[in-house]
Amino acid sequence: MNTTYRVVCVAGRRQAYEHRLVWERHHGSIPPGYHVHHKNGDRKDNRIENLELLAAFDHHSHHFTEQGATKEHKERAAQNLRKSWNRMPMLKLTCVVCGSDFEKRQHLTNGAAKYCSRPCRSKDYYINTLRPKLVAEGRLKG
Repeated sequence: MNTTYRVVCVAGRRQAYEHRLVWERHHGSIPPGYHVHHKNGDRKDNRIENLELLAAFDHHSHHFTEQGATKEHKERAAQNLRKSWNRMPMLKLTCVVCGSDFEKRQHLTNGAAKYCSRPCRSKDYYINTLRPKLVAEGRLKG
């Protein structure tokens, strides 16, 4: 089995995976969250009859099982993921919009942990990004 995908140049400079271009030529664009899978496992065999579109989760599950993982392996992997999630420390933070205190897991603190909820995040976006743009365009009074 080949371990690399064929890459082609598009418009003389941009590189793209050949199997994705073949799929798009025959079926249109690939929706977000989907992968083009080689049915026979040969990553260089880009005939349309060898390609199929799979949801990302199904594609990963297929290769996970293909590599010898059993149902028990999958369950153990999921259990280990839950354990590592539960071991992440909780941080006490304050929302930049409403000022309320909230907690988030440490790995989420790279900018996403400024807001206690989606409504606060949306309000901040409106106040600091969207509203000034609308005022500048004259679609909203300052």
